[in-house]
Amino acid sequence: TGGFLGTYAGITSGYGMSLLHTTSVIASGGSLLRLTSTGTNTGTTTGVLLDLADASVAGTKILATFGTTTGIGMSMVTAVTTGTALSLTNGTGIITTTGGMLLVAANSATTCTGLVRVSGTGLTDGFAMELTGGGANATASGGVVNILAGAATVGTVLKVSTTGVYTGTTGVLSVSATSATTGYIAVIAGAGITSGEILRLTATEATLTTGKYIDCY
Repeated sequence: TGGFLGTYAGITSGYGMSLLHTTSVIASGGSLLRLTSTGTNTGTTTGVLLDLADASVAGTKILATFGTTTGIGMSMVTAVTTGTALSLTNGTGIITTTGGMLLVAANSATTCTGLVRVSGTGLTDGFAMELTGGGANATASGGVVNILAGAATVGTVLKVSTTGVYTGTTGVLSVSATSATTGYIAVIAGAGITSGEILRLTATEATLTTGKYIDCY
């Protein structure tokens, strides 16, 4: 039911609906397709503004191709407070092997500030990103974050820094496993090291008065 209903059961190739824009420049505020609602949607999985459903298994569900080299290919602006701006839910699917929920690929990139950038400059006691793993379900080969640098020979694989005069006691880098009794908390493997260093700690010795390089207690 609805104001417009199209049924295209026989389509094997081509389009059920096509919106074609050719020569004119769409000015700021214009759009080729716009979906608006002045009502207040209080639903979570029902009453949505746009519903895309596909019962098939394989194939690409949504394909968006942008020929622009500058600007923003896709933009979502919300005024969300306690809600969620974008939610990806797998439902009953059991992801295995090479399956995943989100793939960002830019293999032609050479220099870039960051292929994925998260900005939350107004955060106070929150975090810009939170990742939750399998917890007690994780095996010895599982984990939460896996960073692969390929065959890198120089550069920094993981960089943690702050430009502020840090005075906190929680640490710029914090590793906590207070319930651990056996095993290893931090493991650094560098079996091929010859004249290099496994761990380097630097400080200005002239100003290091009551401070310490390492404090074990």
